[in-house]
Amino acid sequence: MRPDVSELIGSLCRILEDVVAPEVAQDYPREVLHGVVSTLRAVQEGWPRVLPFLAWDNQGMAELLRRVQGSDGTTVDTTAGPTDDPTDVIAAQARNQTLRAALATLLADDDPAVRAARAPVDDDILRHLEERARRTPIRHIPEMPRVTPPAET
Repeated sequence: MRPDVSELIGSLCRILEDVVAPEVAQDYPREVLHGVVSTLRAVQEGWPRVLPFLAWDNQGMAELLRRVQGSDGTTVDTTAGPTDDPTDVIAAQARNQTLRAALATLLADDDPAVRAARAPVDDDILRHLEERARRTPIRHIPEMPRVTPPAET
């Protein structure tokens, strides 16, 4: 496909930087525009790795949840969400949200039986979450604004 997604985003960034930015006179809107371009560049760089990341993360979280379930009678639906098409990024994202919510619920549960069932897997959960943070495909840390927005009138 030409232009591909990265090329389209790059073109939009160039338009914003070369055409729009020189016309922005006020400091605050210029900083906002800079932040938008910075975010678009992060998406441009990371979007090709989103689907492989989601597949890896979904598989890892489902396995961790399966290892915990049953130990205390708790069951977590690790197959939730459509998974028929491994190239369906929307389905992979929906499944990721479901699995993340299930894992967050499991981690927040103070019930002694749940904590005991989870204990043998806690270190693996921590390792997965650390690796997840390391692998996140779209990394963007917005800059702190140096100017304040104009006062509303």
